[in-house]
Parts: sequence; C-alpha cells; structure tokens
Amino acid sequence: MCYRELASIYAHGFKALAPPRKYIRVVKEKLGTPKRKAAVAIAILVFFLLPVRLSVQAPAEVAPRDPLVVRSPLEGIIFKFRVRPNEEVKKGQVLFEFDRTNLETRLQVASKAYQVAAEVYRQTSQMAIEDEKARSSIESSQGKMQGREAELAFSRNLFDKIEVKAPRDGIAVFADANDWIGKSVSVGERIVVIADPANVEMLIFLPVADAIALQQGTKVTLYLTSDPQRPRDGRLTYASYKSEVTPAGLVAYRLKADFLADGSAPPRVGLTGIAKIYGKRVILAYYIFRRPLTALRQWLGW
Repeated sequence: MCYRELASIYAHGFKALAPPRKYIRVVKEKLGTPKRKAAVAIAILVFFLLPVRLSVQAPAEVAPRDPLVVRSPLEGIIFKFRVRPNEEVKKGQVLFEFDRTNLETRLQVASKAYQVAAEVYRQTSQMAIEDEKARSSIESSQGKMQGREAELAFSRNLFDKIEVKAPRDGIAVFADANDWIGKSVSVGERIVVIADPANVEMLIFLPVADAIALQQGTKVTLYLTSDPQRPRDGRLTYASYKSEVTPAGLVAYRLKADFLADGSAPPRVGLTGIAKIYGKRVILAYYIFRRPLTALRQWLGW
C-alpha cells in the first residue's frame, strides 16, 4: 500500500511539472518550416564550434620553494622539541634535542677505554727502555690507544649533535611535536623543514583522468579554501612526466607554479585550495564532451 501511495504522489508531481501540450504544440508550429529548422540547427552547430580555453581543476596547496630539510644527524630517540609548528626561527636556534642517556653512557665508556689504553701505552713506553719484550709490543699498545682515541672522538661528536639547531632563518614546518617525542629515528630521517615564508609556490596534483597537454608558462589560478574571493594567478614552471600516488591515495601528476607579483603578501605555507590550469583553445563541443569521448575511445579501443 505504501508503494502505491508513493507512486501516485510521484505521478501527480510529474504531471504537474510536465509542460502543457499547448506549449509543445506552439514550439512545433514555430519550427514547422524547413528553413526554421535549418536555422536552429545552424545556430546549435555554431554554438558548439565556439572557441573556448580548455581548463582542468586539481587540488593544490601553498608549498615553500627551495625548502631546507633538517634530517636526523644520528640514530636515537627524540626527547624534546624547543619550537612549535610554523614558528619563526633564527639561525642557530635549537629546534629539538635527543635523549642523552645512551649517548652519555657511550661517551663515558669510550672515555674510560681511552684512559686505560693510554695508561697501558705509557707503561709500555717506560718499560721499553730496559725490556726488549716491552719494546716489541709498544706499537701494538700505541695502535690500541689511537683506536680508543678515535672512538672517544666519535662519541663526543655524536654527543655534540644532541641539540639540533636551525641552519638558517625561516619558519619550522612540521605536523605536531607530540608525533615525534619518544620516537626512535634513524640517521638521515626527515624531521623538520625550514621554509622562507616569502618564497612560496603552488604545489598541484593533477589527476591522471584530467591530464591535458601542458606547457611551461601556462596560466594557473589558485582559489584558496580560506579566501576564495581573492584568486591568485601564477605560471606553470614544472610538470612531472610520471604520475605518482599522493598521500590522499590519488594517482596524479605533480605540478608546480610560481605566483605572479600583484603587490599583495604571499599566502601562508600550508594553505590548500583548488587550482585551475588552462590549456590550449578548443571548440566548445570538445570542451563539453572531452571526458565522455575519452571514456568511449578507451572502451572501444579506438
């Protein structure tokens, strides 16, 4: 019973919204002559032949240009961060520090081993004046002392790297300090990026399905999510030849574009939005039916 009532409601609505038959009859009378039908067909054809600028849209973000990546100088556990995300830092300012327990123990062991080796070498050198056997082992004890000395220097070098400092002025770009505190990192692992807030660019991920022919210098317009009323224009500077999987799981081409100088302050690093990339001029019919035509040709294999 419920389905019947719902069907009757839909039927009543369709009937109310359907154009009256007299309107349909009027349209047929207006287009009754062959000349009028030909004129309408020509007008539609001309409309679809109008030249338009081909364009596609893709997700984008404001990224630093030529950022300086701060990597882990040693293998250890991060103990504390001294800066907050997106905080302005100066050259030489401490960014974070490692847990010093293991490194202190390693330095003490290396120092004690060097002291013992140095004492053995000193005693052997004194005994070598009168003892032939001690004279033959002096080179061995000296080599051991030098090896312990190298281990001590290496341990001191690691201990001096407990506090990692900013190599230049900029802003410290990273997600959250809590994601790193207590985490074991390996040598060379990327931790913080030092970026210049005045030197930014567009980072665009163009989906493979929307890829078009692009040239360097192509116009790009960025519509920021936080400020859609003020689009930012730019010029394409880089387009990857090979697609990649983005963090969002999208297979896309990586594009980069420079912002055009318009007198306003550059947008903040990390802002996201939608970028509109312009291509060559095509007819309106191709612009409208490009995606269906591509899908049809892929399905037919022609």
